[in-house]
Formats: sequence, structure tokens, C-alpha cells
Amino acid sequence: MTQFSLIIPLRPKVESNDWQGDIVLLNRTIESVLHQTHIDFRIYVVYTDAPEHQLTDQRITYVAFPYGFQSLEMLKN
Repeated sequence: MTQFSLIIPLRPKVESNDWQGDIVLLNRTIESVLHQTHIDFRIYVVYTDAPEHQLTDQRITYVAFPYGFQSLEMLKN
């Protein structure tokens, strides 16, 4: 039974100043979490634009956000 889960959101490409840098940071974050001593957890990466390189581990699930990117201005209308 999973004790806890982590949700890691990935910003969309249109909001990124350095998409490749964001992917590197995402993977470093995931790798850091995977190296914890407690192993009973799940990681959910939620994205609008899928990262080109996805880490593989049974504890990681990549979840496509079902709606396209919405800017704050678009949500106000």
C-alpha cells in the first residue's frame, strides 16, 4: 500500500524561458526523490507538453493534463 504521493507539475513550453533547462531540473528533482530511503511512494508528473526524455521507474507516472495551456487572461473571460 502506498503511503504517500508527490505531484510534480511541469510548466508548459509557452511559459518556459528554457524548456531544456526545465526538463533537466525536473529529472534532477525526480532522481532526488527516488534516492530517498523510504521507498513506498508514488510520483505523478503532470504536464501539458510531454518531456522528451521521461525517466522510467515503477513509482513514476506521467499524466497528461487534459486541457491545453490557459493563460490567466483566458480564464478571466
